[in-house]
Amino acid sequence: MSPVRPTLWLWRAAALVVVLHVLGIAAERLLDVPRATGVLRQFDLNAEGNATAWFGSFLLLAAAVVAGAVAVTARSDGSGHARRWTVLAVLMLVMSVDETAQLHDLATGPLRRALDTELGLFHFAWVLPALLVLLLAGLYLAPLVRTLELRERTRLLRAAAVYVTGAVVLEMAGGLVVDVDVDVNGYTLPYLSIVTLEETLEMVGAVMLVGALLQVAGRRGTRLVVGLGSDVVTARPASDVGPTVPRVVP
Repeated sequence: MSPVRPTLWLWRAAALVVVLHVLGIAAERLLDVPRATGVLRQFDLNAEGNATAWFGSFLLLAAAVVAGAVAVTARSDGSGHARRWTVLAVLMLVMSVDETAQLHDLATGPLRRALDTELGLFHFAWVLPALLVLLLAGLYLAPLVRTLELRERTRLLRAAAVYVTGAVVLEMAGGLVVDVDVDVNGYTLPYLSIVTLEETLEMVGAVMLVGALLQVAGRRGTRLVVGLGSDVVTARPASDVGPTVPRVVP
């Protein structure tokens, strides 16, 4: 199945989320409608445990499912790097859980106290272990990336760059102003602008990643079989699966 159709809907959903977030900021600033509670909170990109956090988690979960499907196919047809595809899938799954559970924030307090830092690039101190994880993951997955066709490799690396720019680089930039750039509404527009761009790039990078992985899966003949009840999402070589994809089994 072409990756265009599913990713098109993801692009539309991401655009809608950003628009609703911006409208929420405008309603708060111009109409004094609170964003911290009620419906507007569900579309606040700077909030946790809301609809936008679920959507971000869903995007990473989708990437994990596709990467896992490619891993199953690679293992079954012997095309290589099945273990690295599995590691990528597990990494995406952990990131999906973290997007909702915010596990990375557990490291911020201890690291701030250990480093005696409150403001600056490492105000959100979780980025330090995140950078280490990114380095190790990049080194481990590099052989896999080199095996991809040029177009696939370019799309995958571009998606990763966009996501990391939002999740890490702009998070560090936000640390420069988060504690000093405050007004009666919580944060001033410069900080909210950084947050909006940060979260937007995360969603854009995640959608790009899903699209890139779907392209790889399509070339390798991977098919996702979606089942209900006792069936699960699996992947098989194209020769073993019928032409209708995805297939819903009652």
